[in-house]
Order: sequence, then structure tokens, then C-alpha cells
Amino acid sequence: MAALGRIQFRSMPSSSKKGAAGSGPLPDDLRLPHPDRLSPGARGYDEVCQRHEAAMAAGLPLYEDPSTGLWVMTAATLWGRPCCNNRCRHCPHLER
Repeated sequence: MAALGRIQFRSMPSSSKKGAAGSGPLPDDLRLPHPDRLSPGARGYDEVCQRHEAAMAAGLPLYEDPSTGLWVMTAATLWGRPCCNNRCRHCPHLER
């Protein structure tokens, strides 16, 4: 478990996982949010993408959303787990 600011990040127990996890490194074409989850025309899109890339480059599982202050999981973190069907912003398991 790692502390990040005001929150703590824990791995989900294997019994709560659904679907299939990705294997190997995250493919480059899955680094940007799916447009159904965050439109490229959305206010703050560029800053979200910059924070997401910075978090992944630093090996962090989460980054702070600039608009809401909520913590968001990176695509790299989500890639290593099965889809949870919670409409995650950076879900790499969506068809593109």
C-alpha cells in the first residue's frame, strides 16, 4: 500500500477482479483517454493528459484531477488489472 497525498492506494483482492488484464507494457495507442470517457474537446483535456503522462513516467498509480481534485488511476495501472466496469477515465480495456 502506498500513500499518495490524502489517500491510500491498495490493490484490489483477486476475488473482486472481473474480465482479463492486459499483459506486457501498456501499448502506446492506449495512453490517451477513450473519447467516450474524456472528449479531446473537453475543458482541461490537455492538462489531464499532461498529468496522466507525468504520473505514468514517474511510475505512480494515480494522479490528481486538475478540475475536481479527485484521484484518477492511470492507464498503466488499469492495464495490469481486469476491467472493473466502473467507467474509469483511462480504461485501456475499451474497444477503440
